Amino acid sequence: METCSRASAAPFQISPSFISAFLLRTKVVASYYYLLVA
Repeated sequence: METCSRASAAPFQISPSFISAFLLRTKVVASYYYLLVA
């Protein structure tokens, strides 16, 4: 039971860090593009 609950809880732990990393990369690309244009 414990391993099953850990397996189901794993995606919820991975998802926020993946979303924050994706947003951070998008933010960096957006600022770089803004500096390139301006």
